[in-house]
Amino acid sequence: MSIRRKDCMGEKKLYFIGIDSTPLWIINELKRKYDLSGFEHFANNGILKEMKSTVPPVTSAAWPSIYTGLEPNEHQILEFSKIDSNYNKQLIYYDSSSPRPFWEALASKGFKCLVITPAVFLEDKKMKNVDMITGWPLKPRYSSRELEAQARRFMFDGEPDIGIQLNSGRLSLSKASQLYTKSIRARAKLAQHLISTKEYDMVFVCFTETDRMQHYALSEKDWERTVAPLYVAISDFMNWIFSFSKNNPTKPLLMVASDHGAQPTHHKFLPNSWLVEKGYAELRGDLSGAAKPKLGKSEKGIAKKIKVAISERMASSSMRRKIYDRLPASLQKMGEKFVEENLDQGEASEYLKILETDFDMKNTRAFASVSNGNMGMIWINDKRFSRPAVSAREKGALKKELIAELKGAKSIEKGKLMDNVYDAGKFYRNVTKFIAPDIVFQLTEGYTNDFSHYSKSFFVKPEAARRGDHTMFGIFGMVGMSAQASASMKKSELNLCNIAPTITKYFGIKGQSRNSLI
Repeated sequence: MSIRRKDCMGEKKLYFIGIDSTPLWIINELKRKYDLSGFEHFANNGILKEMKSTVPPVTSAAWPSIYTGLEPNEHQILEFSKIDSNYNKQLIYYDSSSPRPFWEALASKGFKCLVITPAVFLEDKKMKNVDMITGWPLKPRYSSRELEAQARRFMFDGEPDIGIQLNSGRLSLSKASQLYTKSIRARAKLAQHLISTKEYDMVFVCFTETDRMQHYALSEKDWERTVAPLYVAISDFMNWIFSFSKNNPTKPLLMVASDHGAQPTHHKFLPNSWLVEKGYAELRGDLSGAAKPKLGKSEKGIAKKIKVAISERMASSSMRRKIYDRLPASLQKMGEKFVEENLDQGEASEYLKILETDFDMKNTRAFASVSNGNMGMIWINDKRFSRPAVSAREKGALKKELIAELKGAKSIEKGKLMDNVYDAGKFYRNVTKFIAPDIVFQLTEGYTNDFSHYSKSFFVKPEAARRGDHTMFGIFGMVGMSAQASASMKKSELNLCNIAPTITKYFGIKGQSRNSLI
């Protein structure tokens, strides 16, 4: 029998639903044709509004900010990878040992927590008072055999790992929608069973399938057909939570949030192409001019099918993380490069994929790296790197020049390409775990960017996995707060760094109230 903590504030419960990549416009668009009454419960009984994401608005940076209440420069996760002084990218994930997520803060004070598939939380660690199933991008791991047995009972095995099949065109969007919806419903049934049969103070259930589906579907004319079933399934789970909570004398606090928004994308901007054309970057001699190489025999037919098959096997293997962790660093890099090079094979004939090491760095003053999506990043090649081309005295003037040039860049339609261009020092002060970018730019609506491709045009058609991409504003909803708190939230701009402090303050944990909404 589990024991729940009681303190001077009385017994409390909180149910938090996380949804990856959900903007308010998708909810409003879909509810005209589909039953999204679960979302409408938030709008009608509390609040449901936009919430600002991190810079950049990406899963790897935003979810740790939700978990900790800290900005990326504080929890020090910029993207899924970081660039080192030798221009190599290294994988980086959130390490909960410091700073710890809100559920660990609660557990340390005796509150019993259920955490199901938190995005980018990969640690397989056991903690008193926390029942945990780890989440995307790896296969789920369980804090106990009992929990694993329950997951099997409800046929839940994490988010379907079908990206490579979608990229290669061997899986239709309709079938992907069915698989993603099935996993959402299985996760929801598992959560309902655990909530109904065990005594939890805080429950956090995170759905990541929405992000993956939208990346492939949002630019399609009939995007609603494949995206809507996922939201209907999540809405049904919300309705169950509302019904379950209604009969609970503790009157639980209910929350929903997404890490960022989403949009259809029709054009991809290649900042490295732009930098080369403008004379800020230079490719190695053997690469310059090779903008649109044709696929040779080795990249077609049987060879290509073998690569896809190997990639699929790697992606689906439950042992891949254990194997990866035991590899020497050199082999890890080779494995990362192999997978990265095979993620967008269907578009390989359109432009040349390059890495930072493909630049002639002695003649490259600035280059784009790491960040994909609606927001991109540029690094100035200064003394932080092994082959600098820009002195400390030159850097300030170069940064101003680049910002001015980017602000003046034109879209395909000859309008403004950039919504905003920032000096990145505004966002990344005092970082120690990664080399911070110097410039951050946000593209206009309908555009995404990719640092790792080069062609003679600044613009190309987005590949299958980038026909939808991230935007700055997701959603936040809450039911159960005071009328005063509700009125205040409706008027103010919300930031996802507000979430963790709000949760810990709700449970009366002192010293955890920075940026709390209540």
